[in-house]
Formats: sequence, structure tokens, C-alpha cells
Amino acid sequence: TVTARYVLAADCGTTLAGTAGTGSCGASNSVNVVIFPSAPAAPIVNSGFGPIIVTPPSTVSGFTIQYSFDDGATWGANTPPTNDNCTGYKIKTRYVTAAACGSIPSGTSSTIAACKESPATTRIVDQTAPINITVSANPSSLWPPNHKMKDIKVTMSAQDNCSATGAPICRVVSITSNEPINNDGSADGNTEVDWEIPTNPEGAEVWVKLRAERSGNGDGRVYTINVECTDAAGNTSQSSTTVTVAHNISGPGAGSSVKIGTTINMAGTFWDVAGNKHTAKWLVDGASVNGTVASEPVGTKNGTVKGSYKLATAGVYKLQMNITDQKGVTSYATTNGYDEAIVVAYDPNGGYTYGGKKYKSPKGAFPSQPNVAGDMTYGFQTNYYKGATNPKGETWFILNNGEFEFNALNFDYLVVNGAKAQFKGLGKMVRNGVEQSGIAFILTVIDGQLTGGGGADKIRMKIYNKSNGEVYYDSQAGASDADNPTTVVENNAAGDGVVVVNTNTTTTAARINTAVTATQVDVTPQTTYFDLKASPNPTTSHFTVKLESPNTKDPITMKVMDLSGKVIEIRKNLVAGQTFQLGTHYRPGMYFAELTQGDKRRIVKLVKQPD
Repeated sequence: TVTARYVLAADCGTTLAGTAGTGSCGASNSVNVVIFPSAPAAPIVNSGFGPIIVTPPSTVSGFTIQYSFDDGATWGANTPPTNDNCTGYKIKTRYVTAAACGSIPSGTSSTIAACKESPATTRIVDQTAPINITVSANPSSLWPPNHKMKDIKVTMSAQDNCSATGAPICRVVSITSNEPINNDGSADGNTEVDWEIPTNPEGAEVWVKLRAERSGNGDGRVYTINVECTDAAGNTSQSSTTVTVAHNISGPGAGSSVKIGTTINMAGTFWDVAGNKHTAKWLVDGASVNGTVASEPVGTKNGTVKGSYKLATAGVYKLQMNITDQKGVTSYATTNGYDEAIVVAYDPNGGYTYGGKKYKSPKGAFPSQPNVAGDMTYGFQTNYYKGATNPKGETWFILNNGEFEFNALNFDYLVVNGAKAQFKGLGKMVRNGVEQSGIAFILTVIDGQLTGGGGADKIRMKIYNKSNGEVYYDSQAGASDADNPTTVVENNAAGDGVVVVNTNTTTTAARINTAVTATQVDVTPQTTYFDLKASPNPTTSHFTVKLESPNTKDPITMKVMDLSGKVIEIRKNLVAGQTFQLGTHYRPGMYFAELTQGDKRRIVKLVKQPD
């Protein structure tokens, strides 16, 4: 409030020297004056691109703070707008009186200066997630399904409504599969991990790794690569792309065995991107066979392939399915689920095999115990008997005097081809003191003394889980089931570590360089088998042995060996039907009794236990 008055030099009512005066100076009426504060500093707002929060300037008594979010065009309360603004809101503040900026209050008044606006602060609002996300994977189909990790290029891009804030950044956040990593019981190989994401998964192109693997059941594996794109405001959008592992030879079943002369029907599945057209060929042990694309892939549905081939010769045949698109790109599969696609053609009148010695089991033969190695002692004999559907015989493998043991009496097939023989079946395994039955095996041998045998007897034993393909033992790890064995039999000066007898000369030379598959021979037309019956077995005292043979004329020789191959005793000129005692003075342990009569041979395991 301001008032005015006139005064003398001395002051109001003062008498100057030499002059007298009366009265006093009077004051004028008062007036009101409003003095506005200086303009506030530029507003302080929160960082980021989300909802705006303005920090109010310092308060001034008698004044109200106003806010503008459009560079001073309009003023009001501290209520920021919420709509996206990619160029930014220009935010200002000012002090005003209760009436308004520069107005005259009631009564007589005036103003000194007007309310001043602060400098503007620009603030962008962007709450819209990126749009138009594109994601692709190359390749989008993995083949062959060989359980190996393969590089996949993931290309990603996205757009944002606020181009001023820069392009969104995309990254691979996760990978999933429609199948379990370890799909027990469905033959996917039980390998892990099945995918790898790099340490820095951001950018327009990111390389990931996926395992070319699928279950033996179902329609194949589909990997989903999940992508997230983030703009400068932190808004995110998600998308994904898929990679399919569909190629598979679905028929015939892996390791199927048929008689020579059988026509097999082959079938398979594959997947490719929409719009491609395909032709098919089959390779049967390298021989090209025309196939038929029965149906093309549609969406996520697999295409199908068919074909047929007559197996005229005994052997183990590898199958391969080739799919070629209209651009000439060929993809293929060589597996039936986890297993290698192999079909066996056998000749039940073709031959038989037997043997027994030992070999050095290498490190890596036991996948669960890769450092385990040692002497593997073995014995086997198998052949077809008259009227039998499956071959008969016995197989024994013992590592390091009982650390590992495998025995089989049930065989699926026997194939003899030149110097090679292969037979497959089921047996029981004792590992770490635990016995498991129903364990599958494939034994492949070469008789080095025969033409094409190379001069040295060789052997390969593979023992595995028939349900899921898990390998328990393989003396030639990683090789195809149709490959030649490479492990040389030891202490084999007599050449009887492996004996292959091929009675069908027409098939001996036909496939001598191919993988062994079984021919089988009827070596005993009568119902009596060539055998040694020992009881009790095991025993703590002695064995009572009876010899059985349909041949009552030729003498029988029996040789008993311990696990090291040392000959314990030999008995000659024995006859069919003879019974005698054996082993009274044997030390506790495991022994093999080998019978020979003419071209027949039989090996039986004997166990002497402590008293």
C-alpha cells in the first residue's frame, strides 16, 4: 500500500529559524501496487517418454503458479496431457495473482511489471509399442536330423510411431521346442542342450544355434524363436518365428529284417516353406530309386514321400530320402527317428558264424564312463535251424573279469555276406552290479581268413536301449551300423577269433564290400541241436555235462578256456549223448567250453563259485 505527503525540509510541523508557522503536512489517499516476482527457471520434468511429471517452482506468498504445455498459448493447473507427442510438449510456468496476470485488484491500484513466463522445457511422450515387427529364420527347415548343432540367422526389424526417438532395438529373448529336450522313449537321441542364444542377442541379425533333432514319434520338432523389440521410450512388442525339423524316414522301421526277394515300401516326411514344389528320390545303399511326393507341405503340415525297392541280395542296406525343390536345392534324411535308416535282407540258407577271444575295448566305448577301457572277452555262435523264423545261438561279452557283462540268447536276424556277418537281438546287461533285461545289440564281425577279410579278424559290438536309442556300449562309437568293424581280435594266431561260414556262394561275392547283413544257414536239419548242457551252472563243486548233437558218427572235441583265453583242458574223441563231470579242480571264476564237431562250433559259459 503506497501513500504520499508534502513536507518541509525540517519535517512535518517543524518551525524554521526566523519563521513561524502552524499546521502539519497531510497525507494523500493510499493506493495498492502489485510487484510481480521474476520469471521461474525452466520447469524440471521427469526423464523418459512416459507420463509427464512437472516439479513446481518455489512458492511466492500471494501468488499462484500456472502451467502451460503448449509454449504459453494456454495456461492452467499442473495437469499434463497424456497423448503421445513425438516432437515434444513445450512446458512453461509463471506466477499470477488471484485475479490474473497484470489485472487491477479491487480499489485503486496499479502494477509494476507483469507476470513473466519461464523458459520452455521440451518433453516427448511416447507410450505406443513398436509396430510392424518382422522376424525370419534362415534356414527355416533343418535337415538332416543328425543331432548336430546348426547355425540359424535370425533377421529382425520393427517400426515406431516416434521416429525422432530412433528405430526400436530387437533381441532374441528365448527359444522353445514343442518336444522335450530329452524325449525319453521317443528316440530323439537324448542330447542336450538343443539351442544356444549368443551373449549379445540384439541387432538386425542375430545368429543362434539349434540342434537338428526330432522325436521318432509325432510330426517333427518345431523350434519357436521368441523376439522382443523395444523403442527408446521402453515400450516393447513381441513376435516369433519357427524352425522345423521334419525330415524323417518313417518306413520301413529302422533295422527291419526281411527275406531276400522282398519288396520294401519306403515312406518319409519333410517340410519346406509354402509355395515350393518338390520331387523325390530314394538311395538304397547308393542305388538311386525314383520316389513319389504324395503330398506337399501345407502350412505347418508335413509333406509325404513314398517309394519301393526289391531287395534281391542279402545285405544291410542304408536308406536315404532326397527331396529336391523347383530351384534344384536338395534336402535329405538318413534316419528313422534317432536310428539310422537301415533295412536288413537275410538269406536263411546263406551261412553262420561263431568265434571267441578278446579285444581291447577303447576309451569312449561307454558313453557314461568315457575313461573306462580294458580287455573285452567274448564268445558267440549263431545260425538258422530248420524251420526257424529267427536264428538261434548265444553271445557273451565280459569286460575286465566281470566289470561289465552282456549275454544274449534272442536274435532278430543273421546276415552273412562274404567275409562279413552281422546279427542283432536282445539280451541282458550287468553294469555296476545292476542287471537290465531287454537290451538290444548289434554284433558285426569280419573273418580275416576269407577272401575280402583283410587278413585279420575284426569285431564291433554295439549295445543300446531299443526304446530311445541310448547307447550303453559301442566299440566303434559314432560309426554307422552298416560300417565295417575295425577293432582287431587279439591272441588270434589260429584265426578262430571270428569264423564266418558262407554256404551260399552266389551271394558271397555279390556284396563283399557292403555292410554286413545276415544270411542264415540251416546247419542242423534234425530237431536235435549241437550243444553242451551243464548242470548245475553256476556250481560250487563240479558240472555234470551232457553232449547233444544230431551227428552220432564224428568225434567231438571240447576245449575249456578261462577269461584270459588260457586253455584249461582239452578233451577229444567225445561222442553225442556222452555224460561226464567237469570242473572239480577249477578255481572259482568264469570259463568258456568250446565244442567242435566237423564244421560245427558251440561255446557255453561256465561259472564256478566259491564254496
